[in-house]
Amino acid sequence: VPYLYVLAALSHLPVQDLAGIKAVSTLFDLLTAYFVHRIVALRHPEGSWRPHMAGAVVLVLPTVMANSGWWGQADSVYSAFVVGVHFFGLAVVWKRAALHVLAGSMAVCGVVGLVLAACDVSKPVIAVVSGIVPGLLLLGSVLWSGRSAAATAQ
Repeated sequence: VPYLYVLAALSHLPVQDLAGIKAVSTLFDLLTAYFVHRIVALRHPEGSWRPHMAGAVVLVLPTVMANSGWWGQADSVYSAFVVGVHFFGLAVVWKRAALHVLAGSMAVCGVVGLVLAACDVSKPVIAVVSGIVPGLLLLGSVLWSGRSAAATAQ
C-alpha cells in the first residue's frame, strides 16, 4: 500500500507517469545497492574495495536494470526492504551498536504508523511517519557515517 501512495504522489508532479514509476524503482535499486554495500562493509575493514564492488555489482545486474529501468517493475521496492532487514539483523549479530539506534528508530516509526492507522489518522500523515521519516533517518545515517569517515581519515 505505501507504494501506491508514492504512485499517487507522482500523479500530482509534473512528470510523465512512466518516467516517475521508473524513477521510483531506480531509487529503490540504489537503496538495495546501498544496503548490500553496508552488509559487506560490516565484514570487511574500511578501505576495502569489496563493499564498493558489491554495491556496483547489484546495480549492473541485468535483472535489476531490466526490472526497474526498462520495464518499470516495483521488484526493487521489496528487495530493498528484504536486504535492509537483513542489514539491521546482521548489525545486531555482528555487534555494531551504532546501527541499533537507526534500526530502533525505524522500528518506532513503523509502530507509530500502525498506531496512527488504528486511530484513523489521515493516510498522508501515516505515509510521512512510516515512510518518509525512516527514509530521512537512513539518509541521515549515510551522511553522518560519511562525515565520521572523513573526520577519521584526516
